Amino acid sequence: MIVAIESLLPSLLLIALGFGLARTPLFPTGGWDSVERLNYYVLYPTLLFVSVVRADLSAAPIFAMALAMALGVLTVAAAMAASRPLWSRAGIDGPAFTSHLQGAIRYNTAIALGVAGALFGAEGLALTALGTIAIVPLVNVISVAALASLASSRRPTPRRVLTEIALNPLILATVAGALVNAAGLPLYRPLVETLDLLGRGALSLALLLVGVGLRPQSLAPPRPNVGLGVVVKLLVTPLVMFGYARLLGVEGVALAAIVISGAVPTASSAYVLARRMGGDADLMAALITAQTIAAYATLPIVLWIAGGTGAPP
Repeated sequence: MIVAIESLLPSLLLIALGFGLARTPLFPTGGWDSVERLNYYVLYPTLLFVSVVRADLSAAPIFAMALAMALGVLTVAAAMAASRPLWSRAGIDGPAFTSHLQGAIRYNTAIALGVAGALFGAEGLALTALGTIAIVPLVNVISVAALASLASSRRPTPRRVLTEIALNPLILATVAGALVNAAGLPLYRPLVETLDLLGRGALSLALLLVGVGLRPQSLAPPRPNVGLGVVVKLLVTPLVMFGYARLLGVEGVALAAIVISGAVPTASSAYVLARRMGGDADLMAALITAQTIAAYATLPIVLWIAGGTGAPP
């Protein structure tokens, strides 16, 4: 477990650095918007494309991975929907419930890739990237459906939601890389090296941006149900995914990629969606911040419970 903690430390330090930089006059928070767009639309897709193109996917249990992750998300979402009356009795209204739901099933791709890359190198990076294909469309559909049912603001049309998912640059880059890999298409070496050089900064920049987006003020005054959201996302969700993965025979780095994806905090995009669709955006910000802080204590524990999948040799 100590090895896993030490492997996670660089990611945590980069998040802390981003948080600190955004609070200085030289790098104010508002100036990071263009950096975020550059990373999301250019650097990150380039990194995923090159990683998947170079990966050996011939023996990777991609279908079993995708099925385990999708079943995990669906199980957690169904359990939360079934327990909705209990959440209501605890004083959690519809908009707040949608924030808890997003907080339970979404995951921060930047942190997942950073952790998988630190622990397992290029193979972990590629397998975790492939997992996004199964998860990102599913969690978006569930999240939007919940907000459309329980929040009161203007609702996007199904066509718009599907279009945004289909044009997600991370999904497009991963699919393109997988197709090139599967087809065995040769790529001009200087071009690949250029893309590799371009994408190298994506993970560190993404982790800096996670720190920029943290909102510690959202935790004050304390909201007691934030702790519940932390437990569900960081402990329950990854263990449910782990259970399905084991049932489907997934092992090794592929199993670790599933557990890591389930055990990292929720995505910052959940806050944007909550704000746009009438969810409890303040609670969403609190959940994202609390989960991000807590994840570096819970992730090594989850990996240890899951059989040491997070400990490199």
